[in-house]
Parts: sequence; structure tokens; C-alpha cells
Amino acid sequence: MVVAYIFVVLKSGEENNILNAKLLKGENIKDMTRIYGMYDLVIKVDFKNMKELYNFISSLRKINGVGKTSTMISV
Repeated sequence: MVVAYIFVVLKSGEENNILNAKLLKGENIKDMTRIYGMYDLVIKVDFKNMKELYNFISSLRKINGVGKTSTMISV
């Protein structure tokens, strides 16, 4: 089991693209919170393995409105 926190920088004016993305409605999303500071959003995810996490992050980065991501894996 891989638990990770993905910090996301959103592009200005395109916040709704990510907040309404189908990708973020799945069972692997455990929590999603808007935050202020260096990042705009933090997503807690839970996957069976690193490959699933990698695939999710790759898909996340393709969503219009996502500027960059930074992933912290929980141990």
C-alpha cells in the first residue's frame, strides 16, 4: 500500500478544471483540501503500488490548470 500527499500549484483562473476533474472523484482519493501558500491544493491518495501512483500523477499533470506537482510519500 502506498499513501502519498500530492501538493499542486494551480494556474491562475483555471482552478475549476482540476476541482471538477473526473480523475479526482475516484476511490483512491482519500482527501483533497484547498490550501494557501506555496501550493494551492493538497491531495491525499492511497494506491496498491508505486506504478499506480505514478500513473495517477502523470494523468493529474495533464489536466488543464495544473501548473506543477510535488509528491510526498508517507512511510
